[in-house]
Amino acid sequence: NRSACDQTSAGVFAEDDWRLTDALTLNLGARVDRITAETEAIPGKRAEDTFHDLSWDSHTGLTWQFQPRWSMTLLGATGYRTPDLFDRFKYVSLGAGRELYGNPELDPERSLFAEYGVHYTGETVRANAAVFVNRIRDLIQAQPVSATREEMQNVSDARLQGAEADAEWRFAQGWRAYGNIAFVEGEDLTADEYLRFTPPLNGLVGLRYDLDCGLWTAAETVWAARQDHTPPGTDNSDAWTAVNLRLGYGFACGRARHDVILTVENLLDSDIRNYLATSRAVELLDPGLSTALLWRVEF
Repeated sequence: NRSACDQTSAGVFAEDDWRLTDALTLNLGARVDRITAETEAIPGKRAEDTFHDLSWDSHTGLTWQFQPRWSMTLLGATGYRTPDLFDRFKYVSLGAGRELYGNPELDPERSLFAEYGVHYTGETVRANAAVFVNRIRDLIQAQPVSATREEMQNVSDARLQGAEADAEWRFAQGWRAYGNIAFVEGEDLTADEYLRFTPPLNGLVGLRYDLDCGLWTAAETVWAARQDHTPPGTDNSDAWTAVNLRLGYGFACGRARHDVILTVENLLDSDIRNYLATSRAVELLDPGLSTALLWRVEF
């Protein structure tokens, strides 16, 4: 049951900064997109169809440098997300007689977003913290419509709110400690229940040492708290912690920066089920103890 699907997107955007005073900077931007999507029929599953969307968004940001190393930011934005080909046209057999269907009649998601942040940039310490709220209309998610069928649908009204922070401390020559933490709560306001697939409280703590010759090594602990803010019919997930090690060599070649990295993931071989990791409705365990050799290029 395969068919051809095509999507074409064309857009135009503009953005600029205005220095209002020595301490205040205003940023304005806007974007308009035209999206066309079409699909062939799947006999017995879906008819041939074509759809057109015209979407736009805009944002306004204000940065206040109230101290030489301190700043505050305030951002307000409207946004959209046009349904992609999978949202509209997919058909997936989930096994055990269950099926997941796309929905050609989906409307684009629309959102109103606000964020407030505080930032510090010092000689040895850098830190950021922010709180945000995102009110979404017509949020697109897979929803069960019967015991054997799920469909992509627009949730009439939803809200995401949370906070995040990150920091880095260069406490000695070549040494740095770093970390981040994030929390988000999602609510389906129409159904008065939690949203599906909202990540739990999670974070990372790491320690890195860089040698002058380009060699570096790092140890990180990544973790996630238990997620039990889930809607009916969606399983919870337990808290987990994993320890990862990195050994790398960085060098410049031409205009590019290269890193060859040997990684050891999940050093303690912990059983981890990420709340967001599923495949055809099957819960997936993250890999146990594993290694990888990576080559990263930045240019």
